[in-house]
Amino acid sequence: RPQDEDKATSAPKLSPGEARLSFTENARIVHNRVRALAGWPGTWADFTIGEPPNEEDVRLKITRTEVDKATGGAALGVHEVRLAADGQALTVVCDDGSRILVRNVQPPGKKVMDARSF
Repeated sequence: RPQDEDKATSAPKLSPGEARLSFTENARIVHNRVRALAGWPGTWADFTIGEPPNEEDVRLKITRTEVDKATGGAALGVHEVRLAADGQALTVVCDDGSRILVRNVQPPGKKVMDARSF
C-alpha cells in the first residue's frame, strides 16, 4: 500500500559523528546503536591498548556486540576493557556497571575480525 504523503515525516540525515560509541550509556543502548548503524556509518570507539609505557591509542570499528549484563552498580568513568571469560570477545564495563561484549572489530586498514584475533 502506498504511503500517505500527508502523514509522512522526514528523519534527519545521519552524520559520521553519531557513529562514535560512548560507554557512558547502558550496554543495551550501546548494543542497539551498533545494530542500528551497521553498514553506514558503522560504529567505532577509541581504545588504549597495552601497558605503560607501551600504551597505544587505537580506533576500532565495532561491527558485532552482545549485552553481557544489562544492569549494574555505578562505575562512573571506569570503562574497564578485558578479554571475556570465554576468550571470544572484549568485555567493556559501561558507566552504569552494565557490560557489553564486543565480538567483532575492524582495526584501521584491516578486515573485520573476531575480538580474540585482534
